[in-house]
Amino acid sequence: MIKTRRKFAVAAVGIAAVITISGCTATQSGPSTTKPAVPHTAVMVVPSVPDNLTIFPYGGNASQTVLTGLGSQLANYDVNCKNPVPGKVVGKLAESITLSADLKSIEVKLRPLKSQAGNTLSTDDVIWSFTQYGFVIQPVLKSSFARSGYDVDNLITKIDDRTFRFNLKSFQSTALDALQNPLAYIYDSVAAKTHATAEDPVAQKWLFTNLADYSGWKLDAFTPGQSLTVTSDPAWGGPSRVVTKVALKGVPDDTTRQQLLETGEAQVAVGFQPSQFRALSAKKGIDIQECASLNMDNLMFSTREAPLNDVRVRTAISMAIDRAQIAKGAYSDYATPAVSSFNKAFGFGQYGTAYTYDPAKAKKLLAEAGYPQGFDLTLTYGPSRPGPVTAKSSVLIQAMLAEVGIKAKLEVIASPTQLTDVMYTTHLYQSALYGEPIAIADPAWLAYVKFGTSPNNSGTFWKSPAVLDLLSQVSAIPAKDADARKALFKQIAKIGDTELPLIELVETPYVIATNGMPSGTPMPNGQLAWSAFGK
Repeated sequence: MIKTRRKFAVAAVGIAAVITISGCTATQSGPSTTKPAVPHTAVMVVPSVPDNLTIFPYGGNASQTVLTGLGSQLANYDVNCKNPVPGKVVGKLAESITLSADLKSIEVKLRPLKSQAGNTLSTDDVIWSFTQYGFVIQPVLKSSFARSGYDVDNLITKIDDRTFRFNLKSFQSTALDALQNPLAYIYDSVAAKTHATAEDPVAQKWLFTNLADYSGWKLDAFTPGQSLTVTSDPAWGGPSRVVTKVALKGVPDDTTRQQLLETGEAQVAVGFQPSQFRALSAKKGIDIQECASLNMDNLMFSTREAPLNDVRVRTAISMAIDRAQIAKGAYSDYATPAVSSFNKAFGFGQYGTAYTYDPAKAKKLLAEAGYPQGFDLTLTYGPSRPGPVTAKSSVLIQAMLAEVGIKAKLEVIASPTQLTDVMYTTHLYQSALYGEPIAIADPAWLAYVKFGTSPNNSGTFWKSPAVLDLLSQVSAIPAKDADARKALFKQIAKIGDTELPLIELVETPYVIATNGMPSGTPMPNGQLAWSAFGK
């Protein structure tokens, strides 16, 4: 961790109202070796804040920032900054989580936590949150639980007010992991129902701008798309917190976020250009935390139409891209060139030559595919996913593709919600720079997201019966049987590396910049739990 300090004036229109709740930043007193006390308020500046506080409509990283930050899920990963593969799932709202010996059910006992309205967490809340709310308004949640082996049509058997069983249709290795998914959010059903109407039986409109959950945070203020302020609820009943107020502010401009952090007006900041993290690492008073991750930023293809339905064309594009130059030029070396469809942390290796930079071979493949002069290509990207780095990486890729005759037109989509719609709903893209936050850190899940057939996943419309069969096999093997799983994953990786429905560009770490405020270790999706601030 690098610790440095520098301050200069900042002009930030519209942020003063949020910043002022901090009072002032901590000042040093006593001997020079004494560290400043951690302030009780944390101002966190991010590129974007979601338009609503619910799990749908989903705003990508913006929504994950809030859903993970608040943290009203049954479970959490036991994370480690240096190890990108989480070792286990631990209880959050749950006091205990027990997989049955026959692998047919998961028994959960709840903590006696209080909601903002003073209601106690109950089995009925969990049933409502999944079967009457979450599965209804958010199809991805239901499909992800089905994929993780849950009997989504007979999900929960109630034992008592604090104890229940999840029913499994078939064991899947991601069964326990699913409980920490940011979308698996538990609501205060009693409070929500008081705001239901005939037209809105699940009070979705009210939940857009109000909190009714068991996160232990009370809502002070929420301006959709701009800011959110919450205060720790002393009646919650969960673990104590160092930071008792969090102010989240959307600041799209990278330079303004950097200035706010350097002056101490913000304590936590994410979403910078990699070059800014590099510059911040030299600033006095700024801590840079760099944690290993499973994240990979990629280039996705819609394989429904020519020319991208031809694997030779997709291979040519992959071989035309100098990933080392992208890692250096766009990511300021806060990235590692990808060599396969999977992160190197899984140890699957590299298969074939598609990830080798070879423009001459790329031109040859294009000629074989019938495009000796190249073709026109629309390259879509947005600053929300995989991040603002796409402003640089898109231009570099455009130039690299031009070298082999492919004329890429850049299409920018600024709105996180619109980008999600284009990628997952309408699929109105030809190629796109993308990076899906890791909701479940099991390679079986990552393979499903990359290569599964559901349009709610990658949306590439590429299908492989062989991959689906391998996925079925590996998903039924418990994670502890690592050798058996690894052999199957190698086969999946080999197909991914040769068929290329998408190509990975770089592996990226999670980088957080702080000023006087420990932030905790990011979850596998790269987001921070606000309850860990100051610890």
